[in-house]
Amino acid sequence: MENLFNRLFKYKPSDTASPAENFITESLVHILEFSLQHKTSFLHHFFDMLGKKIEVSDYQNVFIDTQRQFETTYNLYAIPDICIQINSDLFVFNTEFHGIKST
Repeated sequence: MENLFNRLFKYKPSDTASPAENFITESLVHILEFSLQHKTSFLHHFFDMLGKKIEVSDYQNVFIDTQRQFETTYNLYAIPDICIQINSDLFVFNTEFHGIKST
């Protein structure tokens, strides 16, 4: 499992992009991978909220990926933030961050 701090700070801020969205994505993935590796119930409860039943015994069939690239039928590319594959089921997630404006 990748070091959390390396994972969080691999995306550098620029004039056009904030690393906040990637920070949220990588934080969640780290928690999911920790649950997977240490067989905690977090992953079970995460999928329970989504209506998918998964038991700790199924964890060996779970694969988590970020920034996975898919080619569409129109020769375009889709890159969801998080992909979780459980056997033949594929779940894709896109995280959004809208900054807080101060007045």
